[in-house]
Amino acid sequence: MQQWEYCRLEKLSSMSWMQDSRANDFVGLYRLTERGFEESKVTIPKDVSHIAFLGMCIAGLGNEGWELVGAGNIGEAYHCLYFKRLKVKHDEAKDLE
Repeated sequence: MQQWEYCRLEKLSSMSWMQDSRANDFVGLYRLTERGFEESKVTIPKDVSHIAFLGMCIAGLGNEGWELVGAGNIGEAYHCLYFKRLKVKHDEAKDLE
């Protein structure tokens, strides 16, 4: 049976993204595990627009095998994107090396 791993990209404020303001200078990347969340904050470079950075994040996750599977809201101000990819078992990962 196939097993999946999941992650969530969040802190996507609709106002700051649409107006390219600097209300949020980072996005949160959360990997969902059996033990809970593993959180990473990804800082938006000052010379990159929010919209361009969002595209870079989505493309980067795609290059790592993540597939966009959903979108949602966190309260009224923030949006999040959900991704999944096929989970590689430890013995299969050794075969790939």
